[in-house]
Amino acid sequence: MRHSKKVIKIHVIYEWTSTYIYVEVRKMSSWREQVSDDTKVILDKLCELNEEQKTLDKKHSLFFAIFLGSALLLFIYALSFIFFITDANLLKAVINFFKHIIHIVLIIIPLALFFVQLYFQSKYSTALDQFEQLRLETIDFLKSSWLKDEHTTIRDEISKEMMDSHGINIRFKTVF
Repeated sequence: MRHSKKVIKIHVIYEWTSTYIYVEVRKMSSWREQVSDDTKVILDKLCELNEEQKTLDKKHSLFFAIFLGSALLLFIYALSFIFFITDANLLKAVINFFKHIIHIVLIIIPLALFFVQLYFQSKYSTALDQFEQLRLETIDFLKSSWLKDEHTTIRDEISKEMMDSHGINIRFKTVF
């Protein structure tokens, strides 16, 4: 049987009087319990877009690396075929290279990988733009909807969690 630990944040206030110390203990709930549903939805969407753009960036990087590797291998193979395998002049060697169907397929593979990585690059840039727009909107939303006295600790808690857990900066519009 698993036992789950529940962390309870307690805010303790000490007050000194002439002869007594009064201690008030208040249970502090999570910031999610103290904000509106709109705030939760916008923050959840921000986290979702952040994960989506990270996934697309990984896919783009993977296909770009595969494309570069296959293009390099094709280049080395083509050079070795043209200069070392055929004894004819350079023009006939290039023509002989393109006469074999396997060589055409070897050229098509890097081209297809290039277009796939271009597709993921465009999807990534679109997702990044959407993320940045929502991030800036979130910053404006949180700044305009909080009072300075009571709710700044909640806003600070939200900003800290978004940065620590998800790597999303919602404190500043300018990315440092």
